[in-house]
Amino acid sequence: MKNLNFRPNLLLSMIVAVVALALMLHACTKENPSPAGNQQAELTAGDLKISQAIQAFKVKMDYQKDNPGYKSGETMQMDSAIWYIDATINYYYSKANHPFARLHRDTSYIALSINIDMTAAYEDVVSAYDVTLTRLSESYYAIEGENKQFIMAQVDDAGTLPGNKRNLRFITITGTGTLSGNDFTEDEAYLYDHLADYDCYGDSAVGAPKIFEAYLNNFYNTNPNPAIHYYFIGLPTIVEFSYQEHQLNVPLTNYLDYKIFAAASDVAHITNDTKCLEWNQNGAEVHEMQFYYDYLKELIDEESLSQNSQNLYYAPSTMILSTEESNGNTHTIFMTPTIHFKKRLVAYSLVLEPAPID
Repeated sequence: MKNLNFRPNLLLSMIVAVVALALMLHACTKENPSPAGNQQAELTAGDLKISQAIQAFKVKMDYQKDNPGYKSGETMQMDSAIWYIDATINYYYSKANHPFARLHRDTSYIALSINIDMTAAYEDVVSAYDVTLTRLSESYYAIEGENKQFIMAQVDDAGTLPGNKRNLRFITITGTGTLSGNDFTEDEAYLYDHLADYDCYGDSAVGAPKIFEAYLNNFYNTNPNPAIHYYFIGLPTIVEFSYQEHQLNVPLTNYLDYKIFAAASDVAHITNDTKCLEWNQNGAEVHEMQFYYDYLKELIDEESLSQNSQNLYYAPSTMILSTEESNGNTHTIFMTPTIHFKKRLVAYSLVLEPAPID
């Protein structure tokens, strides 16, 4: 995070000071529940400082829109512009602690004009922010489903464009649906494929990786305090787990051999049952979904210990992919959990719904 102090004029400084004071008083009078597990339920001094910077940026943008030509010629470092666009959208519109059953991702790109010294005119930054809001509305209202909530956005630099422009990648993540419970029942059976749109019985359902994504996010990011909301900012630290590094059985039996789902034809015959995560496979009296879900939490918790000093938490941008590979006479199917850890903040601000599309 860079360049948070941008010296607004006296009027704007007074507005920001009043907002900051209100936040401080609000934070001090709230009764916050004690954190549970990896959860952070209280508004910290760090949260407050960042929220003040975001609100000051928003005040300045709104003032500029109402007063064309204001701050004409002012520039921002490109990385600061990206940070503010990302943080402002998440602070005002996202609610990362909203429980859901399915994640929906959408990716679009926005061009930002830059100068030779990698700065961007303030007016262009404001225009780019407005475009992200439009893209957010387009992706949000294109999604159908109950219990819908915008969960997180990510803005990053995707490279150079012709004409002195940078290509900003804009990722939106929205949650829909409601989980039926915290455990997997005997009549649930999900395909290991993350692209699946039906379960092992032929009924409409997402694949096991997407079920894991929803369960994990609801486990790590839900919070019982309705007065607060979590939001994520910045780029993620990405950790990929390989099943080969987490073997349980020696020799391999092709059933629950790893902490991460994997099976190979040179160990046992791969059938449709192998690709189905279900209850009581081979008489083990355990649900495979529960088995792998519990180990995913163990792996994430172990990795989280090294992330705590940076205030990084499990983020809803998780991708648990499934893969099929053939190598000679061997066919292997497996999952590759790719876990994102991001800076998570707490806010008492009202979460806004994206503006409807005209």
